[in-house]
Amino acid sequence: MYPNDNYVGQLALQVLEGTQLLDVYRRAKQLGENMTREIVTPNERIFYANLRFFPEIGWIVVMHDITPFKEMDKLKSELVATVSHDLKQPLSVMNGISNL
Repeated sequence: MYPNDNYVGQLALQVLEGTQLLDVYRRAKQLGENMTREIVTPNERIFYANLRFFPEIGWIVVMHDITPFKEMDKLKSELVATVSHDLKQPLSVMNGISNL
C-alpha cells in the first residue's frame, strides 16, 4: 500500500503520514466518534475504512478494498449511458411515426 513494506516497530502516525487515513483518524479521535469513509491510496486503490474506538483496546481500523466494485459501477454507468443513447434515435423515429 505504501512505499515501505515493513512497518514493524514503527508508530502508526509515521506510517500513515501524508495519507487520507491519518486525516480521518485524527478527525475521529478529535470528535470521539466512530467513522466510516472511503479512502483513496497513492496507488489509486479505493478502500472502505471503518474506524472504531474500543475502551479496552483503543482505535481499530478495518479496511476493505472496494476498487473492483467502483470499477464495475463505472462500467455499469457507461453501459447504461451508451444503451440509452443508442435507443434514443429508434424510439424517436417510432414515436414520430405513431404521432402521424
